[in-house]
Amino acid sequence: MKRLQNHRVWPSRQGHEAGVATPPLPPSFSSWKTTPPLLSGGGVKLLMRQSLQIMAMVTRVVAEKPVVIFSKTSCCMCHSIKTLINSFGSNPVVYELDEHPNGQQLEDELKALGCKPSVPVVFIGQQLLGGSNIMSLHLKGELTQLLKRPYIIFQSISINNEQQ
Repeated sequence: MKRLQNHRVWPSRQGHEAGVATPPLPPSFSSWKTTPPLLSGGGVKLLMRQSLQIMAMVTRVVAEKPVVIFSKTSCCMCHSIKTLINSFGSNPVVYELDEHPNGQQLEDELKALGCKPSVPVVFIGQQLLGGSNIMSLHLKGELTQLLKRPYIIFQSISINNEQQ
């Protein structure tokens, strides 16, 4: 069987937009320098293992951070969503899939979750939302409440500290 040639992975830019932080790669992802051979016998196992690692990373980040956005720099809807969420004072974790070394694999896994179109993908308080859902929530006036919800614990701590 013919093996695919290794492809070069370009480094990602860090923090290219004001107010939007691009998180560093987890150690397990920084070691991937090439795409796996898709047609070899071991390639299928490697793809399955990488797929599980990617989903574990997505699950971990979404569980740890209140607002996570998977986006592409060339997508105007992604830019609008990031700007909208930032306008509420939120500081989302943003993964730019077109600049991420494993962006295509991330995008494939997000599609498998049912994200169509594949970007923007927004998680608020571990709840999966898409770009059109964010806009409709904003137009209905419900986005503010949704963005406040992940911070309820922090608000109650600061209120308790002020009362003492």
